[in-house]
Amino acid sequence: EVLREEMADTMYTNCGVFRQGSEMETARDDIAKLRAQFDDGVTVQDKGDTFNTDLTYALEVGSMLEMADVLARCGIERTESRGAHMRLDFPERDDEKWLCHSLATRTSDDAEIKVSTHPVTITTYQPALRSY
Repeated sequence: EVLREEMADTMYTNCGVFRQGSEMETARDDIAKLRAQFDDGVTVQDKGDTFNTDLTYALEVGSMLEMADVLARCGIERTESRGAHMRLDFPERDDEKWLCHSLATRTSDDAEIKVSTHPVTITTYQPALRSY
């Protein structure tokens, strides 16, 4: 439970809607440490195979750590602001460079996350400036 709370704290502090590269790097590094703790020391007390909420909780925390890592890494790479990704250090949208999907995949040995991009196929709606 402590790992989950620490993950939530670092994500809330460093990867909220308003972000900066240095803060997301802090989150990435914090998440890596939490992931190492999770991999090295998480045990499930309940060994039952029915309604095993301990196992469910552990699996959920592992998945949340994975997604937190992906979110931080993709956010660091995307040097622009777009939608709910508002980088204070890159406040403008950059369609020329970043009109693309961010993809995160594991390397073949499952050792690290690789971030890449894939072009957006525009069908009906052209990109436009949002104003509220």
